[in-house]
Amino acid sequence: MIPALAILSDTDTGMYNPNANNLAVVAGGLETMRFNYVAIAVNRLSATSSATGNAVQFGVQGSDTNVSMVIRPQGTGKVGIGTTTPVAFFSVQPAVTLGSTALLRVASTTNATLLTVEATGKVGIGLSNPSAYLHVLGTTEQFRLSYNTANYWSTTINASGTATL
Repeated sequence: MIPALAILSDTDTGMYNPNANNLAVVAGGLETMRFNYVAIAVNRLSATSSATGNAVQFGVQGSDTNVSMVIRPQGTGKVGIGTTTPVAFFSVQPAVTLGSTALLRVASTTNATLLTVEATGKVGIGLSNPSAYLHVLGTTEQFRLSYNTANYWSTTINASGTATL
C-alpha cells in the first residue's frame, strides 16, 4: 500500500484515506492504524506525551460526561499490560521488580480502597497495604463461606481482636 501523504525518504510510510471519513497510517507498506469518523461525534481518542518521568496518557475526551473506552482484542482475546504474551484474558506483568507496589487497585467513587493486588501476591480487601497474602479489613462480618444464602459460616473480629464464629 502506497500512502497518499508519504515521508520523502520512506515512500511506503505515511497516511492515506481508505474510504469516506477514515484516515489510515501506513508503515512499511502495511496499514497499522485506522481512525474512523462517527456522525455527530462528541468524543475523541486522546494521546498525550509527557516529560521524562511522567506518565503518557491515553484515553478519551469530549463533551460526553459518560463515555467508556473499549479494548477489543482479536485472536485469543487476551489483553496484556507490561507483557506481549498475556497468559489470561487480562494480564499485568511489571517490567521491573516492584516489591509491594500495587498491580491492581479498585476504588470507590470516594477513592476508598476496595481491593488491592500487590506484586508480591498479597491481596487486600478494604485496604491498600495488605500485610498477609489475604488481608481483610472491615468493621462488620469479614469472612463468610456459604452453601446458599441460608446456610453459611462466618467470622468477625471486633475492635479488641476477639473473633466471633
